[in-house]
Amino acid sequence: MWSSSSGAAAPRGWRRCAARTRTVETGLPLEFDVVCLGGGVAGEAIAGGLKDSRLSVAVVERELVGGECPYWGCVPSKTFLRSAETIEEAARARQLAASRVEWDVDFPKVSKRVLWMARDLDDTRPAKALEATGAKLFRGAGTMVGLRTIEVGGEELVARRAVVVANGGTAVIPPIDGLAKVQYWTNRQAAVPRELPKRLVVLGGGAVGIELAQGFARLGSKVTVVEAGERFLAVEEPEAGAALLPHLQADGIEVLLGDPCVAVEQQAADTVLHLRSGAIVAGDRLLVATGRRPNFEAWKPAGLAQTKRGWLKVDPQTLEARDGIYGAGDITGIAGFTHLAYYHG
Repeated sequence: MWSSSSGAAAPRGWRRCAARTRTVETGLPLEFDVVCLGGGVAGEAIAGGLKDSRLSVAVVERELVGGECPYWGCVPSKTFLRSAETIEEAARARQLAASRVEWDVDFPKVSKRVLWMARDLDDTRPAKALEATGAKLFRGAGTMVGLRTIEVGGEELVARRAVVVANGGTAVIPPIDGLAKVQYWTNRQAAVPRELPKRLVVLGGGAVGIELAQGFARLGSKVTVVEAGERFLAVEEPEAGAALLPHLQADGIEVLLGDPCVAVEQQAADTVLHLRSGAIVAGDRLLVATGRRPNFEAWKPAGLAQTKRGWLKVDPQTLEARDGIYGAGDITGIAGFTHLAYYHG
């Protein structure tokens, strides 16, 4: 499995721009007016907004410039869903306009198009665009070791005017017995899929889990959704789930509610979930879609306050966490939307 919160080397297939060396090995801190921890949408917007301002800007990014949305979030997932929707619309032609419609799902074609829309997991162009603003890009897992100091790649970056924390979130992995011992997908593997599982088990009935479940089902997977709560899409109005359920069932999706998973194990090629009721659900792929959590490890050493759910605590009007320290984008917990991250930047 890949862990978006680890400091491990990038998974095979990433092609990060080889940013040219920006530092001189003097052992002295490098000072900037603004240091942004995170090169996602908010970080890009900050760099662009401060272009020609005569303020020096450093952006620290551990993965790909652009963040979650273009590579593992909204862009590839909606591309994937569009392919699935096309298949569904072709089936409806028999009801509306044709006596016979035939097709074969070409999943390699789906996968190739999704990967292309995700920039082939290559951030060369976004990285160059960010640097074209005058900002200096530092590759690596940055850690905020002081209220104005970020360490990355053996360098110390000191912010003279402001630090912006914009390093987003990652998938929540629940502490279920045995889960850490099996291979599983998160949104990252499911949104840029390389295979079409025959049987897919989705753990979690939120927006991410439900939309990906429907996409895989329409392309031919047998999908089971396991939701611990009494209803899925729990953060939405109850009517939303009630209206959607018949459509999910029409797509062949089995939705299990109010029966939490208590253990997971691998049995030969199957990943097997044991539910509290004693029921067993098995599949050849497991997608864990149980929510998001903040990447707090990068800034918690600086002593910044967190909300009850762990996000960076900021003033909702000014986005200020401390004097001269601001949050932007998903890390604030205000709303996990790409356009909002851009507005924050």
